Amino acid sequence: MQLNIGCGANVHAFTELRVLETLRSLIELQEIDSSLHTFNEKITQLPMMIEKAKASYEIASQEAEKVRHLYEETGKKRKDKEIHLEGQEGRLNKLKGRTSEIKTNKEYQTLLSEIETAKQEKSKDEDMLLVLMEQQEGIKQELGEKEKKLLQEKKHFETEKKRLEEEVLQAEKELERLEKERVAFLDQIPGDLKKEYLKIKSLRKNIAVVPIRSGTCAGCNIHILPQMVAELKKQEKVLSCLNCNRILYWKDEK
Repeated sequence: MQLNIGCGANVHAFTELRVLETLRSLIELQEIDSSLHTFNEKITQLPMMIEKAKASYEIASQEAEKVRHLYEETGKKRKDKEIHLEGQEGRLNKLKGRTSEIKTNKEYQTLLSEIETAKQEKSKDEDMLLVLMEQQEGIKQELGEKEKKLLQEKKHFETEKKRLEEEVLQAEKELERLEKERVAFLDQIPGDLKKEYLKIKSLRKNIAVVPIRSGTCAGCNIHILPQMVAELKKQEKVLSCLNCNRILYWKDEK
């Protein structure tokens, strides 16, 4: 009984039991290599996944910072207006204090005009100060909401980051375990077939062993001839797809 691999090329002869053992080893090896690939990708993508998880937190941080800056700017305008209003109050009191110095009616009328102008300016400043105070209070409430959301997003990010790091830590442990199993299964596969497996794996996106599904190769979806399907069901030979060269095996679809 012969072992057939890749485009019908004949290699070493094996007993039926050895063929079954080889097929099982190949299937197990493919599953291990697929898992290794998955775990390696998870480890490689950790920084990207963390950045993705951090996106909402960063947006919330930027929004809170924007409102915080607006609150501080409004506070500064309010403070400036309060200082200016104090100056207006002092100027008005000073004008009123000059009444005793007036000697003529013309001077008195001029002083009254200056006092009235000072009062109008003071009134405008008071109105503006009230507007700024209302604005600042509204911004303060908005800032409180933004900071609350920021805290929630921070907690969510930290939880997600911890979860991702724990997953990667577990993946690293699994990698170590699977690497040991991989060596054991590779040792169970005949040399020429082992070389063929590694070659196909490198050429076919890490997938070298696939089942037949509904009469087609699960690797390239090409229809498999009924005669080959019948041979695969017997499990007496190791055969490969004539299109993609992946090693095939029969899997009961019931």
